[in-house]
Amino acid sequence: MDVQFRQTTRSSDTKSVIASMSGNKRPALGRVSKPAVERDVADAMMTLRALAQAYEQVADSLLDQIHDHADNLKTAQALSRHLDWVGARAQLVDSFIKAGDCALSYICTSQDAHDRLMPLVQLTAHNATMPGRLPVALFLMEKIDEELRLV
Repeated sequence: MDVQFRQTTRSSDTKSVIASMSGNKRPALGRVSKPAVERDVADAMMTLRALAQAYEQVADSLLDQIHDHADNLKTAQALSRHLDWVGARAQLVDSFIKAGDCALSYICTSQDAHDRLMPLVQLTAHNATMPGRLPVALFLMEKIDEELRLV
């Protein structure tokens, strides 16, 4: 952008300076391209599907733990409450997946949401399959729940 100055004389005693600009006077507004939006929706769908699989793995681990502790009623009840919580979250994620792109754009409108959620989902799925790591997986699910509330 070039700026040129020139002086003009209006009357005998008054001079003024006129600045003229050539080139683009306004910076271009960054528009979101259609492929970027489609990529965000695809990332959101991938995140939600991975989250649904993680919920399924945690639920399976909880069921295994309930069967292993069937003789201890107090432990089985505590695990059952965790299973109810995981089931409620799984239903929520399933409803978003079934709703399609509109709901997905509401949940994961930016690449940041995908970047924050996906590592947590992967870590949760990994911990759900490892013996003795179920409490860690449940803790990570609570963190995922907090992230979804932020989004």
